[in-house]
Amino acid sequence: MRAAVQRRLLLAGLLLLGGARGEPLGVFNARIWQGGDTYSLGAIEIEAGRIAAIRSGLSEEWDGARMDAGGRFVVPGLIDTHVHLLAGGGDPPDSQESLEALLDAGVASRLKSFLAAGVTTVSSSGDFWPEIRELARSVGAGQLQGPRILYMGPFFSIPGGHPDATMCTDRRRVDPWCRGKLLVDLSNPGQVETALADLVGAVGIKLVYDDLGAVRIRHVDVASASDLVQRAARRGLSVHAHVYDPREGLELIGLGVRRFVHVPGSADREANRALFAAMRDQDVMAASTLSMLDFAVERTGALTTRRRLIGARFLAPLLAREGLLAFGTDVPWVAPAGAVRREIGLLRQAGLSPLEVLQSATQHAASYLGRETELGRIAPGYVADLLVLQSDPLEGERGLLDPLVVVKSGRIVVDRR
Repeated sequence: MRAAVQRRLLLAGLLLLGGARGEPLGVFNARIWQGGDTYSLGAIEIEAGRIAAIRSGLSEEWDGARMDAGGRFVVPGLIDTHVHLLAGGGDPPDSQESLEALLDAGVASRLKSFLAAGVTTVSSSGDFWPEIRELARSVGAGQLQGPRILYMGPFFSIPGGHPDATMCTDRRRVDPWCRGKLLVDLSNPGQVETALADLVGAVGIKLVYDDLGAVRIRHVDVASASDLVQRAARRGLSVHAHVYDPREGLELIGLGVRRFVHVPGSADREANRALFAAMRDQDVMAASTLSMLDFAVERTGALTTRRRLIGARFLAPLLAREGLLAFGTDVPWVAPAGAVRREIGLLRQAGLSPLEVLQSATQHAASYLGRETELGRIAPGYVADLLVLQSDPLEGERGLLDPLVVVKSGRIVVDRR
């Protein structure tokens, strides 16, 4: 399968020359953001794709490439913790042939669009398996230009649940191909164990513990969820749960879940506050994804969705102040630049400060994905993912939009100078 995917990418003319890491690069005359509310003027020395040193200026011995930031603002590359690169959009694949066509022609331009928007890392929160893993490997090997791809594999759910009864069902008829690519059946222990063994190296696994408020969609039972959490823990995999009801969020925290792929919430403020208290006490993080709910309200106007958005907007700033909110969009039908712009705008409307937005999209997003020791910060030893910005992102959300230069793993991948 891996060889087949790589052959298709080669035929499409998408392979790049050189590796995933650039030559030594020194970025000087930069206003460097290192996590707080101030900047330091200095230089960043990059070697082998990682930050080697931060100095007041480049060392006299520096003989690598140089980039003058011109006194502009330099921040870490953005991290989107909730995307669907293959199993999303307005017209998702419905056969192996259409999936291969997407890999041939459609995915490359989208990946480059993430970089243009300043997103250097994404987490695929449920996608066609194993193609998403092969796509991640191609990007990681420098064979395809795009953001670093972390993945969770398929959805752990049940027949008749999400995505089986949603993405894989048309006019009440289930597509067996889609089911085989997206669903791991929690009622089948053998299938669960096989999937978990195959997902070693994944950033986590996705549990769907929700019926989306629809009568026709089945809900995973508590016993199955508990069993999955225990099985995953034995393999060192964290469970990222899809859940909206704050009371069910509390149930999952009690089972040991420490990551939510959305901000659970409702119009019941007491339930929201109880969930927030538990998340704060147990260090439970959530991806923001306000854009997804906002689009759903626009499209359907459903009361249940409106109440979920109210709850998510209430909880988002509370979580951000505790370092528990990670930037995530979950709107695969929108171009990456538009998705980033919309999510930032909604987070600001919910009450996050510009600093909290920046932290959620960098250091806190890295923590959410278990990559806090290598991504999301400008510090020695960290992966050299950098954005050179024309305006101060701590003064307003416009600062993060349309970066002038994007550096990924020490390599300049976008240059608008």
